Amino acid sequence: MSSYSIRFAENAFSLLGPGTLAFEADGVRVRGRRRRSFTPSQDFEVLFPRAHVVNVVRNGPRIRFEVPAAMDSPDVTLRKRIPFVCFDAESEEAAAEIQAGLPAELSEGFAQAVSDFRAFESQLAAVTPRAFVTQAIVAINVIIFLAMMVDGAGLFASNPETHLRWGSNFGPMTTDGQWWRLFTSMFLHFGAIHLIFNMWALYDTGRVVERIYGNGVFLVLYLVAGVAGSITSLLVHAQVNSAGASGAIFGVFGAMLAFMLARRGEVPATIMRAHRGSTMAFIGYSLVFGFIHPGIDNAAHIGGLTAGLLLGLGVARPLDPQLRARRTGQLAGAMAAALVVLALTAVPLGKVAARFSADKEWIAAWELFTRDRDIVNRALGKIREDRNMTDEEAARALEREVIPLSRINQQRLAAVRLPGDSRFAEEQRATLKISAAYLDGYESFANALRAQDPEALKRAQAKLAAASALVRARNARNTQGR
Repeated sequence: MSSYSIRFAENAFSLLGPGTLAFEADGVRVRGRRRRSFTPSQDFEVLFPRAHVVNVVRNGPRIRFEVPAAMDSPDVTLRKRIPFVCFDAESEEAAAEIQAGLPAELSEGFAQAVSDFRAFESQLAAVTPRAFVTQAIVAINVIIFLAMMVDGAGLFASNPETHLRWGSNFGPMTTDGQWWRLFTSMFLHFGAIHLIFNMWALYDTGRVVERIYGNGVFLVLYLVAGVAGSITSLLVHAQVNSAGASGAIFGVFGAMLAFMLARRGEVPATIMRAHRGSTMAFIGYSLVFGFIHPGIDNAAHIGGLTAGLLLGLGVARPLDPQLRARRTGQLAGAMAAALVVLALTAVPLGKVAARFSADKEWIAAWELFTRDRDIVNRALGKIREDRNMTDEEAARALEREVIPLSRINQQRLAAVRLPGDSRFAEEQRATLKISAAYLDGYESFANALRAQDPEALKRAQAKLAAASALVRARNARNTQGR
């Protein structure tokens, strides 16, 4: 009896960690520990009859075989929808010995799938031997996430201030000249769950897409899709503090779809099916997460997916190295077109920038207004408290210290041209109405004091009371809106 130490990988029997595989007279005995939901792991041991083991595949030290007959077993632990075992041997030599000891039978259709896979792998090896760009992007994202945690970002909960410092995409800052945030935001994540799902999807699908398109082209695809997602997000929800690699990753999925459309038949259906689960899970999670959390939108996903699909259609080249070398002109043209389209897509950001610029102008005017309003209130307090001041002196004090500053504030606030969709538009209208009411009241009061007209004084006091009522009504609305 030959026995081998193995370490289980993905498999249908929920086996995990180290185990053993032994060849016996009756078949193949597998021992290990089985993961159980909400209960401790349990020892697992089963003897697979040799006649039940089929479709053995080896890739380096990793071996995978199927046991379809296990679906008919009376043991409920073996009745799985996809009964297979996957593990890593201690070395490639040990893996070769295990493969030699397992049956060589291939089920119907599996031989063709293996042949297609090996032919596809051979093509990929010829055009792109290694997917090092995907691995580098994953590593960069993880390193940045860890560095941000040291800087104050939470493991599971986000810290907006930290993300803003590190370059998240936030309209008021991005459109204020910090356009680099369109790029840096695709390397930041709001918590470990966000990071794990994105990197899992990228690593799983990105390696295939990178080898299909080539390292350099894949990098451009990824970055263009990421920036396109950032632009789309900014156009749709400029007030959202957004970050994440999902826009770029959706672009990777779009590029995969583009290659399937442009180069039909060059990617076997079995390869596509192998990535269907991770693709659907990633898309589903991202969209649901976007709908559930109001601070996150799906605009970046759609923008990245569209950019990846369109650019992928333009740069999709044959997997044959000689034919691919003849398409360099196509590649250069598609890249140039992508940059032009990206620039044209960014043109509407000028309107977003103008809106935020107007908002900043209003905020500056409002800060001056509140400063000058305090000065006016102090001057009014002195006039009320000075019992020795005559009506004429009070009128001159109003005309010298209160009315000019109130008029300047009114003109300054009115000079700000806010677009109708500005978040300060309603505030501006209310404040201008209040400011005009107070200015009218002050002027009427000064004129009434100088004229010694009791009725005019009552009318002026009524105007000031009405202005105060406008202030109370505005404050009540603002309080209810919080």
